[in-house]
Amino acid sequence: VPAVRHALAAGDAERAADLMELALPARRRDRQDAVMLQYLDALPKEVLQSRPVLAMGLVGVLMARSEFDAIEDRLRGIERALDAGDPISVVDHDEFARLPGELELYRAALALVHRERDELDQSMEVLAPHLDSALREGHVAITTLGEIELARVECAQGRCNDAIDRLLRVRRDRAARGTPRFLAAVLGPQEQLPLPAR
Repeated sequence: VPAVRHALAAGDAERAADLMELALPARRRDRQDAVMLQYLDALPKEVLQSRPVLAMGLVGVLMARSEFDAIEDRLRGIERALDAGDPISVVDHDEFARLPGELELYRAALALVHRERDELDQSMEVLAPHLDSALREGHVAITTLGEIELARVECAQGRCNDAIDRLLRVRRDRAARGTPRFLAAVLGPQEQLPLPAR
């Protein structure tokens, strides 16, 4: 947005912030995360802190870029700005009205990310004792685990029938070629191969 660039170049951070806030919905819709991040980073910290709509825009950009580490602190900062009664600046009142719902949405998304990380850590604890065996037994074990992960992704995307077909192919392949010791230790018997409900 040229007007934002001009306002920033002129040192008018408040005007730039006004323009950014008005442009935020279109930039988000067009998935211009890099542009939004560049502009939001150019604002002084105190300006961003007094503008909860822009602060939430930054949270959205960071979530889209999988930069999760500072999200909870940023969400708390937005809540403090809303609850403290300190002066805040709002230009887009429709976006401002959505903030409580967005706070809940991003909190839920962050909880899901942490749960996935915990599950990955637990999976690695199970896999770690068997990694040497996996390397000795070659690509079959790794390929099978990859297929299972792809099935989990398909099911999470609402494509459970595709996930079940994928897992059934893996099961047939295991039955035809035998099961490497690594997979037997990790997955258990064939009957225990995870199949999501259709």
